[in-house]
Amino acid sequence: MKAVRIHAYGDNSVLQFEDAPKSEVKADEALVRVVAAAVNPIDWKIRQGHLKAIVPYAFPLTLGWDFSGVIEALGSEVSSFAVGDAVFSRPDIRRDGSYAEYIAVYRISRCGDELARTALYEAAHYACSCGAANGQACAHGA
Repeated sequence: MKAVRIHAYGDNSVLQFEDAPKSEVKADEALVRVVAAAVNPIDWKIRQGHLKAIVPYAFPLTLGWDFSGVIEALGSEVSSFAVGDAVFSRPDIRRDGSYAEYIAVYRISRCGDELARTALYEAAHYACSCGAANGQACAHGA
């Protein structure tokens, strides 16, 4: 798959669009085909190394922690979602992010009636404003 990754901290010149291994799905995760990824201040702060004392990242690192997409595969313990569901998420910032074609996540929210009327391209920003801020809106995979 293609992804935007960094191999070291730095300015925007360290961003590389390249081939990356497709995420493997654990039992409690969903593999999501990313349709839209939002760009937020956390992305450049991580890229520049401002959080390295708090979260020690391994390189290469895929940035991007708010996205919307469509479920492509489910882990064996996931029963509340189905392949083809439109979802959004703010993934764990300790893991690779969503500037990629696919991401494996354990915390997702279904795009309900409100978001069904909204294009997935517009839904990525809900991951931060609605999903992550409102723990009730997010459900662990199972």
